[in-house]
This record gives sequence, C-alpha cells and structure tokens, in this order.
Amino acid sequence: MWTTYWWTITDITSDFCGEEFLTELQNGTYKDHKKYAESLFPGVKLHSLGQVSEFEAECMGLDTY
Repeated sequence: MWTTYWWTITDITSDFCGEEFLTELQNGTYKDHKKYAESLFPGVKLHSLGQVSEFEAECMGLDTY
C-alpha cells in the first residue's frame, strides 16, 4: 500500500521556506517519510502537515517525491 505525507519547509534561512510538497512511499511509516523528506532537503527544517489520501494528493497538485 502506498502512503503519502504532506510537508512544508519552515526554515526561514532557506530559499525554499514556505514551499510544500508530498512524499509517497510504498508501505512507508511516518519515520520513513521523514527520513526521505530530510534526504531531499538536507539541513532544512521541515514540518509534516500529516498523512493524506491518494485523492487529496491528486487534488493538491503539489510536487510528489
């Protein structure tokens, strides 16, 4: 089963501050998603806005990694 988490970059020192994105992993737990998100944006403060459904993710239209 695929899981999807919604993230925002909260690091005010980053050029990416305020950006939102999704991570999608097969059988991923929150910890798996957090580790993956941190690998995409190393050294940047991230905040999870929670898990979203496949339908919600499609409607959001955010970049998905």
